[in-house]
Amino acid sequence: MKQGLVNDEDMISRLPEELILHILSFLPTQGAVATSALAKQWRSRWKMVPVLDFDYESDCQSGDETFPEMVCRVLLSHEAPVLERLRVRVLFEECGATAIGTWVGIAYARHVRELYLDVSSAKESYFKFPRSLYKCETLETLKLRNRVLVHVPCASAACLKSLRNLHLSYVDYEDEASSLGNLLAGCPKLENLEVSRRYSRDVETLIAVPSLQRLRIDDLNHWHGLGGGYNATELVEAKISHVSNIVNDNIVGSLTSAKRLCLNLSLEKITFPMSSIFYQLVYLELGLASAGWRNLLVLMLDRSPKLQVLKLNGRWRYDRIDDLDEEEWSQPKNVAECLLFSLETFVWKCRRERLEEGKEVAEYILRNACRLKRATVSIQGLNSEERLDLLEEMECVVRASTSSCQLLLLD
Repeated sequence: MKQGLVNDEDMISRLPEELILHILSFLPTQGAVATSALAKQWRSRWKMVPVLDFDYESDCQSGDETFPEMVCRVLLSHEAPVLERLRVRVLFEECGATAIGTWVGIAYARHVRELYLDVSSAKESYFKFPRSLYKCETLETLKLRNRVLVHVPCASAACLKSLRNLHLSYVDYEDEASSLGNLLAGCPKLENLEVSRRYSRDVETLIAVPSLQRLRIDDLNHWHGLGGGYNATELVEAKISHVSNIVNDNIVGSLTSAKRLCLNLSLEKITFPMSSIFYQLVYLELGLASAGWRNLLVLMLDRSPKLQVLKLNGRWRYDRIDDLDEEEWSQPKNVAECLLFSLETFVWKCRRERLEEGKEVAEYILRNACRLKRATVSIQGLNSEERLDLLEEMECVVRASTSSCQLLLLD
């Protein structure tokens, strides 16, 4: 037993240094530091690990050190030429703005490429992200979450030349009318943008990022007053949900270059681009919790001639089952081009409470999609008898349009 353990240790030590560091990068930083006690040759090995991960909840006490002292010591001892990723989850009251700002500053000096900062607060305090930290030549990914206050007073205040991924999750803005737009103006290579909000406040945001490829906007309580337009000429994928009261410009019309769209929008609250055509769109997922979703679907089908995959999703997270669409729906007189020539996959997911609301639409799709190869129906809350009745009903519709379509009924 003892000899076998020694041999195992020797085998690990004989691995290439790059591979050892890669293995250590999967450990919590405290675990990686603890390997310094294994043997003499391991004492400083952790200092070259390119990934550092600190979590106040799990690392709040390290021997005689406080959490801020431990983080600062490890960062100052770190010797890797490039810090690939720094992830810090902290409680603001226990660390303070000075310590957090110092850690990020050290990371910048270590040429950090990915920064993830999650700040919690028991007293609803905020860490105001220092203006100097909106300028970094090496940063490629920036993720800010929870009690972080974003303040970019002018476009020249931000210069993140290498930033490709930006996630702003439930952060707040000191100047909500301009901070986000000014931040984005300083990110000329931005490809992926995710913005999530928790509170319902008036926000006017101008997002004009020509390099943008993926966009996600989500608000649990609706983001009122979203203004401006999208000028993302290279946009490939966008997910827009729980957003209402869009003013000035239409949000949908600015997404015509996208190949994949996920939309959970109320047709009563948006301006639909009647003259726009989604020539590149091959995948469309439509939420069923917003008023007028059936009419929005008809408009999207008419303007998406190359659509291959259609998903009607009535089970999106945070959707309210009592927010039903009572509006009557009239089937279109003309069948959309995509139903006749390109649609191959259809998915319909909903709760039992919304079965009747969506059944008429699902039957219309199944009846008119001439090239359909696969249809999946998933209704949550049905008993076995109801499932069998629905399957038989759907199969009759499918057989009326095409014999080559595979119909699946899932839970």
